[in-house]
Amino acid sequence: MIATNERTAPNGQMHTVVMDVGPDLASRWLEGNTHNRPIHQSRVDQYATDMKAGRWQLTHQGIAFDVNNILRDGQHRLWAVLNSGCTIRIPVTFNLAIDCIEQIDNIKARTVCDRMNISG
Repeated sequence: MIATNERTAPNGQMHTVVMDVGPDLASRWLEGNTHNRPIHQSRVDQYATDMKAGRWQLTHQGIAFDVNNILRDGQHRLWAVLNSGCTIRIPVTFNLAIDCIEQIDNIKARTVCDRMNISG
């Protein structure tokens, strides 16, 4: 499923690389999307809109695969890449421990007001 040399690291340790991810790669990675929550189309649409408008920014949040090469985080970002037709630069983490999945996105999301306050 992952056709890239970036996924190999000494001793199988978790590691992250920044990659250019376009529709072809997103499509291949989504083929193995078997262990994730349901898709929220409104989130995919917003991400795709931002990508098409050039508003997508590289941050610490990205895509993550576990030690079995199963997609564990980033399905909405990948669907947005596919739907937008854009290529984005994004961090991709490999060899994520399976037992840490419960810690990903388990807190309250930032509201619009939260983001406005943070931005000043």
